[in-house]
Amino acid sequence: MDGGSKLRRWRVGFLGVLVGLSAFPIGALALRYEVLPDSSLTVACTKCSKPTSFTVRLRGNWEMVSLIGSEAPGLVAISSMELRGREMVIEGNGFWQRLGLQRQAMVLDLVINEQRLRFTSGRRQRMPSGPPVDEALPAQLSIVLSAGASTDRTYILVLHARAVDPTGNDSDDDGVPDVSDNCPQTRNPDQVDADADSVGDACDRCLNSPTAAEVGPTGCSLEQSCPCAGPREGEVWASPREYGRCVARALRQMQRAGKLTPEQARTRLKRALRSGCGRVVLARVS
Repeated sequence: MDGGSKLRRWRVGFLGVLVGLSAFPIGALALRYEVLPDSSLTVACTKCSKPTSFTVRLRGNWEMVSLIGSEAPGLVAISSMELRGREMVIEGNGFWQRLGLQRQAMVLDLVINEQRLRFTSGRRQRMPSGPPVDEALPAQLSIVLSAGASTDRTYILVLHARAVDPTGNDSDDDGVPDVSDNCPQTRNPDQVDADADSVGDACDRCLNSPTAAEVGPTGCSLEQSCPCAGPREGEVWASPREYGRCVARALRQMQRAGKLTPEQARTRLKRALRSGCGRVVLARVS
């Protein structure tokens, strides 16, 4: 059996479970999952006269409930999914399934700005390392899904999420648990985030971060934290070393916040050091 046939067979079986959900008793174990940085939706129009694409960073949450007595082992129901990005609202439900010890699959029925789409993870994807919450539910989830193959637009959904801390700690006492609070040390019950960078306006020092840019705990991208022209308006860097120290500090903060891997931080640091920023121009030829 070729790869395409296996994929179609898996989709048929998974959708059969969707139809028969009402016959399965629901288990008591249910957890809420919060979206982590780097989650995104990319929309590409490859069949348009002028091919275009754009990416929107997402934040939000959903519920996952293990299904006891299901004929599909490791099956988990996804409900009340609500994701938001700049000018983007995504809502829906679906299923996630553990396949063996290290593989996973997911199917989602989503409505994106009033357009209904079915997303699937396709072939079995590898699960992130780390201990599970229990035998059925993962502590963390990372998966890539796609939709729209039969239309003029292709959608790529990248989800990174973790189970909410059951203790529900709320350091700033604003009614939002720390694990999902976009300003955990600053009271902001409305959770307003105008530039959709996952850092709330109440603690965001850069309220106009570029779409899909990685930002640090203060809501500033690398370019905003360490502008090439100088540390502040009207000033220049004293030397390339001063600029490099600023970049290294900003990347370290992003890494500690879990928004960059060590390898990503090293790559960005090397790129910044080769950029020429921080060089002092002693004279200009008119």
